[in-house]
Amino acid sequence: MKIFSKMGIHLALDDYGAGDSSLSYLGHFKFNRIKIDRSIVSGHNISSEQSIILETINSLARSLAIKTVAEGIETKQQLELIQDMQCAMGQGFYISQSLSEDKLLELMKNKIKLIVTGVCQTSCLDHLVTHSQL
Repeated sequence: MKIFSKMGIHLALDDYGAGDSSLSYLGHFKFNRIKIDRSIVSGHNISSEQSIILETINSLARSLAIKTVAEGIETKQQLELIQDMQCAMGQGFYISQSLSEDKLLELMKNKIKLIVTGVCQTSCLDHLVTHSQL
């Protein structure tokens, strides 16, 4: 992984907080980003338990100097919560629907930044440019 870092390749731990993701990964590997699983963020209302989990993951990431990406932002309330927690980035249908490669290239050509009130939208870029800095 150090070789990837020297090459300028940024690594993200995807779907953190669900499935096989583990705290031990954070001690064994150097990630640039943690992508917080949509199951913690999405849904119509975020419960107090989900909010605590989200804040804990975000706080842990900040302590380790790792940026966070909240997946599954579907409502204004979720976006505001992510902003309040100072999550570095977010992605989800509330911010933008998926973009075709042509639309993405058009936006990049015109140097239009995909930023919504301080939270970067990353869903389309993650698939074409592997976790590069926006």
